[in-house]
Amino acid sequence: MDPLFFQGINTGIGTGIGTGTMATTMAPTQSSQTQSSQAQSSQAQPQTTAYLEQVIRLSERVPTGAVRVERDYSKGDGITQFDTTLPTELEGQIEPELFEETIKEVNKILSEAEKISVFSILENVMECLTIYTWPLLFSTKYQKSLNRLQAFLLTENQTVYHPRDLSIANPVPCAFLFLEIKTFG
Repeated sequence: MDPLFFQGINTGIGTGIGTGTMATTMAPTQSSQTQSSQAQSSQAQPQTTAYLEQVIRLSERVPTGAVRVERDYSKGDGITQFDTTLPTELEGQIEPELFEETIKEVNKILSEAEKISVFSILENVMECLTIYTWPLLFSTKYQKSLNRLQAFLLTENQTVYHPRDLSIANPVPCAFLFLEIKTFG
């Protein structure tokens, strides 16, 4: 087989299995395409530089690091709380008081979510009786608390952390094992 045939397949020209004759008919098409692409590239030079500038601005917002705030197991394994001490990696980037206030509020929301009450027991019974379709119809207390946590983290990021080139991630995807704070440099 002719090597031009394989070039045609690799560039997306032609389909299926062919012979060398198919490749020779495709070769002039390839050369005309390269000539037209060179002409277009010289015309599109201003667009390319604008695109690269936009890409560079986007790459500035890529996290340069991540700091994990570990769970605080001092009150027991079943209680979801995070350590309120400022990690050494964040010193100088945020005031310890602001960080502590944020973590205390997160801990407060999680404490309210896990609090056992008559209403939460009733919700669990209804979930069992309805084969766990109850949360599809009605929001549970736990779901409402997690929504409130997500809204709180969003406002904290906008008002406190993003101006300092930091961002707190929602701890739900990592099963509350840690609270991740991304740093942007």
